[in-house]
Amino acid sequence: MVDQNSDSKSLEHKNKRDIIDNLILIAVVAILVVLLVQAYSLWKGIKGPIDIFNPPFQGREELTILLVGVDGVGEHQRTDTIMLARMNLKNKYMGILSIPRDSRVDIPGYGIEKVNAAFARGGIELTKDTLQSVIGLPMDYYVIVDFDGFKSFIDALGGVDIVVDKRMRYRDRSQKLNIDLHPGLQHLNGEQAMGFVRFRHDVMGDITRIGRQQQFVQAVSKRFMCAYNIARLPSLVEQLRDNIKTDMSTKDLITLAKIMKKEDQLAIKAATLPGTPTNIGGISFWQIDSEAAYREINSIFFPPFEEEKRSGNKEMGVEVLNGCGIAGIADQVAKALSDKGYGIHKTGNADHFDYRSSKVIVSRSATREGRRICDLLSIKNMQVDKKKDCITVIIGFDYCP
Repeated sequence: MVDQNSDSKSLEHKNKRDIIDNLILIAVVAILVVLLVQAYSLWKGIKGPIDIFNPPFQGREELTILLVGVDGVGEHQRTDTIMLARMNLKNKYMGILSIPRDSRVDIPGYGIEKVNAAFARGGIELTKDTLQSVIGLPMDYYVIVDFDGFKSFIDALGGVDIVVDKRMRYRDRSQKLNIDLHPGLQHLNGEQAMGFVRFRHDVMGDITRIGRQQQFVQAVSKRFMCAYNIARLPSLVEQLRDNIKTDMSTKDLITLAKIMKKEDQLAIKAATLPGTPTNIGGISFWQIDSEAAYREINSIFFPPFEEEKRSGNKEMGVEVLNGCGIAGIADQVAKALSDKGYGIHKTGNADHFDYRSSKVIVSRSATREGRRICDLLSIKNMQVDKKKDCITVIIGFDYCP
């Protein structure tokens, strides 16, 4: 008898290994093709110097970019591809996390749904809020690419050569999707390339599709970098500019493009949000493994750089508040942090003693230090408050010294 669970786990392991090895290409090419082209487009229309008085990214040395590909039309529009790229400009590092579109999450105001439904419910802002509750990080910037732009861009490139792994046949009139591809080396136009990337009738569904997207990105990279297309960059820009939305400034985009052009000097680490495929009420979900996700997020987004391996930051003010009513708990935690080199700004009681879960509250600029404190105290909940000028630790009933 075949052990289907064993086969499924083996396939999942293989796909995840491929993602970690190849998702680097998704980030490099996505930002080169999408952001570099748009930066050039915006730069073309600028008269006079770009803002030289304000630094790019508002002076941030670390930033998180939400990259989404959108499918569907009208009120049924959903995010088909979701990635988070967190960059440390000082240390020339980028961590990339791919979020399976079927991930089962709590969408604020709507309840438990697939993560890709957030865009249909409330656009990019609700998508950002949903992911922040899952990842524990704010999204500094976003880039949205719809598939009309995807198709026209591939056509402008002159198509791409792809080795199709199997017979692909699928039709969805509501999404104007008609996939009809044969196995073997094929030269695909924009419509066909969309079908190749979006086809998801595989054993592992969404996870296998992510791997297929990586294969496609390699083909686009090869096609994009040929001399013929580099010379045609202005016309390629025109194909994309109306189908891409971002809140980055022109200076941000140009700066990011320059960084990505030197990807050989950029350390990149990538993974997929850990979880397992499951079926609940007849609906297929990617069930997030919270424990593994926390560890993966820390590993991908907060690596210990050499100059930051010191224990703690004495200049970072920390306040520790008792949120569970246990006598002396705030002083106990404060001493543990002080022993690690943190400067204790204040100890005392929280606004109430009914905190079930402990939490660390930080400013945007202190997310790395907040994660380090979470690890030291085994606290899993970190929140970002842009008004904070210090790190606040609230001890709840779940705290175990």
